[in-house]
Amino acid sequence: SDSWPYDWSDLCSINGCMDSTAFNYNPGANTQTSPSIGDVYQGGYLFYIDETGENGLVAAMEDIGEYNSGCFNTEMPGLVGWGPGMDIGSGYQNTLDIVAGCSETLIAASVTLDYDTLGYDDWYLPSIYELQEMYNAIGDIGGFDGEYWSSSDLQADIVRVFNFDTGEQGNNYNSNHQYKNVRAIRLATIGCVEVLEGCTEATAFNYNADANTDDGSCVAVVNGCTDVAAFNYNSEANTDDGSCVAVVNGCTDAAASNYNAAANTNDGSCISWEEFANDLQDQLATAMANQEDGVSQADVDAAYVEGAASVTPEDGIGQADVDAAYDEGVASVEVPECEEVDTQNIPLELLQGWNMIGYTCIESKDVVSAFSEIADKIEIVKDAWGLAYLPAWGFSAFDNLEYGKGYQIKMNEEVTDFQFCSTVVLASEEVSEPTMSFGYGTYYTLSWTRDGEENIFPELNVYMNINSDDILTLDVL
Repeated sequence: SDSWPYDWSDLCSINGCMDSTAFNYNPGANTQTSPSIGDVYQGGYLFYIDETGENGLVAAMEDIGEYNSGCFNTEMPGLVGWGPGMDIGSGYQNTLDIVAGCSETLIAASVTLDYDTLGYDDWYLPSIYELQEMYNAIGDIGGFDGEYWSSSDLQADIVRVFNFDTGEQGNNYNSNHQYKNVRAIRLATIGCVEVLEGCTEATAFNYNADANTDDGSCVAVVNGCTDVAAFNYNSEANTDDGSCVAVVNGCTDAAASNYNAAANTNDGSCISWEEFANDLQDQLATAMANQEDGVSQADVDAAYVEGAASVTPEDGIGQADVDAAYDEGVASVEVPECEEVDTQNIPLELLQGWNMIGYTCIESKDVVSAFSEIADKIEIVKDAWGLAYLPAWGFSAFDNLEYGKGYQIKMNEEVTDFQFCSTVVLASEEVSEPTMSFGYGTYYTLSWTRDGEENIFPELNVYMNINSDDILTLDVL
């Protein structure tokens, strides 16, 4: 009636936050008061206020019904034993863990998460100590009756329960045949709460657990390596996933002489095999030219020639005498006609370290092919010009071994049974006549005998040829 002398708002007190800038502002509230334990507040009975005075727990006005606890003999991580899963404030996470670990529906935990009453839908199953606090604070006004399931497990097959008739905690098998009361609770804010903007998406990279108002700043999690010094640093990643790989500098060109299989970052140090071989050859040439005693290879060679020419052995026979005798012997050699032709192996003895050898085969031979049998034992071969063959790298600065040329060879280990070519042996039927050996090549004959008859081709030039297959032929011109 228009004649009613009172303000209706004075007769109906609605508690709530009347601060329009607050997070929990209630435009319908007309009384700015803080609720007390036992008050009906935000969907139920207020039974707990934390030490800050800003947060509390509310129990639903009535039981949801009787249900079993579900998933018999299934251990829920974090819930088992006398741990954090028993405490006030743990019920919500316990409930989430139970539902995530148990596929059964219509069990105590799942029905509380689905509960919606008086405009609130964020209910959950209380922990054992939250049930204890409910009994202490509102046990006589909440309409409780008998035993209630908690969200706390003692072990895989035993769940903690609370008896509101006796005020005692207990244990019960979580059998599918055990049905008990379920009362849901929820978290309530007390008084006005300041607006705190931030990312409220729990799965976001920048989730802010303290924020109560989402400001649209949420950033998706991007896993990757976040170490800027790592080889695989990902500038777009915001969450390190432990995949970082340290930078290893080196040559990453597999065709280079100094290729490093462990390197993941090329440092520009790659050297081709040709560059490496030339550099090594330069180093060898420098070393030979600058020995510590100041004597170069040219000095050694000259001294050898001079010394050999000047040496007169104790028996009085000099090198000139030896050379003259050799020439005379060669001139006097007679090759019997139609004698047996055989070959004889005269191997080289190559000692570990440096050796000087002469190539006595008439036919030139490719240097790689010539040394192929012992290439793994050779470090380097040099010709008279200092050009090198390096077997380990498959590189040679010169092509062939030439008849009458000398070579230096450095061995990694000793070889005593190596030769470039066989030597042809002419064996006479006369036991008293010595065996004569010839290398491959062509020889001019000074005279021939046959059955005791000497100089059978006085007017002709006769050449004896021995090829690499050990075949002897005569050319009469």
